[in-house]
Amino acid sequence: MKEMPTRLFIKTKDVALIMGFSDRQARNRIKEIKETLQKEKHQLVTVVEFAKFEGITVDEVQPYLI
Repeated sequence: MKEMPTRLFIKTKDVALIMGFSDRQARNRIKEIKETLQKEKHQLVTVVEFAKFEGITVDEVQPYLI
């Protein structure tokens, strides 16, 4: 059985750390993901959605979750 992420939703700081982005660039990337997935403003991006969008596995994201 696959191990689940420690947290369900991705945060701006996580994206900045993983991608080497500034906080503003990370916010823009999350906004881009939301637009692509047709999410509303109040809806959050999950770790799984982020990993899939970036073409990486959840296991690669896991160590960077703050």
